Amino acid sequence: ITNLNNLANSFLRIGQKLLIPTNAQIQKTNTTPTLKLEERKAFESHEFYIVKVGDNPYTIAIKHSMKPHELLKLNNLDEKKARRLKPGDKLRIR
Repeated sequence: ITNLNNLANSFLRIGQKLLIPTNAQIQKTNTTPTLKLEERKAFESHEFYIVKVGDNPYTIAIKHSMKPHELLKLNNLDEKKARRLKPGDKLRIR
């Protein structure tokens, strides 16, 4: 699941969406499961940003020509959750 979702670490946030392989995919290959073409295109259409030391939602949004509220909405974050961001967290930016 970590590889399939390109997670930097094993920590998850409430509301975070993950791709989960089916049992058939796991039994068929003992490696990372293959996604259907539509699923892969949808997943790959997003760009991600890994939070670094000193980052906050405002600076991340500005770096990526976004408004802070757009960044929060895209990542299902409220202001309280946004304050808990830490280095290594992965945010969707497009």
